[in-house]
Amino acid sequence: MQDGEARPFLPGRIKDSFFDGSVMLVKLISIPGYKLQVNDFSKRVEHDLYIPYPIYRFALSDINNDGKTDILLGVLKTTHFDPE
Repeated sequence: MQDGEARPFLPGRIKDSFFDGSVMLVKLISIPGYKLQVNDFSKRVEHDLYIPYPIYRFALSDINNDGKTDILLGVLKTTHFDPE
């Protein structure tokens, strides 16, 4: 964990025929939001994605049965359907 980061959600492992690596979601302290960190073990590459919304759910699953593990994030944010 680096400076400005809080305790992460439990990390997940993805190992299927398309990807071998880990996924971790970390709540940031210095700015609002989260960092989604994906580590590709085979290519030795790390990808970070900033998510500026509160997150209530984080899961890994093959949601559409295509053989690839999907990263699922439930975020809290308003949409154009919400009353003003």
